[in-house]
Parts: sequence; structure tokens; C-alpha cells
Amino acid sequence: MMAAYLRNSIFLCLFVLGACSVTSVETQRDTIAPITLNPASLGRNLAVSQIVVGEYGDKSYKMRFEVEITQERLTVVGLSPLGVTLFTLTQNRDAAPVVTAPKGGLPFDPKYLLFDLYLTYWPTAILRASFTQRSLRLIENTDRSIRRVISMSGEVLVEKKIGRDKRNRRETIIQHFDTPYRLRIRTIGGS
Repeated sequence: MMAAYLRNSIFLCLFVLGACSVTSVETQRDTIAPITLNPASLGRNLAVSQIVVGEYGDKSYKMRFEVEITQERLTVVGLSPLGVTLFTLTQNRDAAPVVTAPKGGLPFDPKYLLFDLYLTYWPTAILRASFTQRSLRLIENTDRSIRRVISMSGEVLVEKKIGRDKRNRRETIIQHFDTPYRLRIRTIGGS
């Protein structure tokens, strides 16, 4: 009984985060997904724990991320609400990202999460250079609380905003328009 609950919980938590890999809008998603930046290009170390709520259609799913980025390596560990490790995404300095997941795989490719991580934390100049190579533009306001990724035709593909949740806690909201889903990210610890 518990195993069935856990399996269903894992699937539901990941469904929304994997929406980008099961949609019919693959051509737009392919423009965003291949972006891979060197962990050192962040320019600092980062270690955060986050609660991530994914919203897809009328469904909402929750999971926890443990993120650590150093000059040498980027690591994201995805955990279920029960604390079970769902995947580990690792990228060493100049290598391609590697995903480690339990047997049976995942309903999505965690590499798609890198784009949202980059959009949230990476410096503007690094993002602009990478996006320009893919015919995308980055527009942001002066305090970087709003960032938009725009196609060359002027279509907003993704928007990242820093706002407040219902309890007036700071949260980052990432809205994908190319594959319609939203992530609400609240940092619960880290540096």
C-alpha cells in the first residue's frame, strides 16, 4: 500500500515538471532545452534548499530541490514530499549534464530544469550571450526581479518573476508559455 502511494506520489510530483517533455510543442522547447552553461560561469558558489510547486492545467504538485553549485560542479537533487530521492542531476565543469534516477526512469528529463535554474541565478551577460546563439533575447527590469525570454518573432516564451506568496513569503515564479506550466519556488535555506 505504501509503495503504491509512494509511486503515485512520485509520478504526480514529476508530471508537471515533465510537461515540457511530453508536449506537442517540441520545436519551441528544443530552442530552450539544449542550453548548458558551465557551472563556473555563475561566478560564485550557491547552495539552496527549495520547495517547488509545479502547476500544470488545474493540477498542482510539490517537491523539494537541493541545489549546490561550485566552480567545478552543479548538482540538483530532486526529492519527493516524503524525502525519497527521485533524481540527481550533476554537471562537472565542461561536461554534459548527467542524470541518475531510480530503475524504471522518470516521466521527464531533469535536464529541462537547468534552463529554469540558469534563468533564476545566472548573470545577465552570460545568459544573453547563450540566448543570442539560439536566436532568443533576454529582457529584464533594472532590479532583475522580472526576466523574460523572447523569441526573435517577439513571442514571450518564459517569464521569471520574484514576488510574494499568500503568506507574504518571497517566491520565484517561472511561467512557461511555450509549454504552459508554472513553477513556484520558495527558498527554505541556503546561501
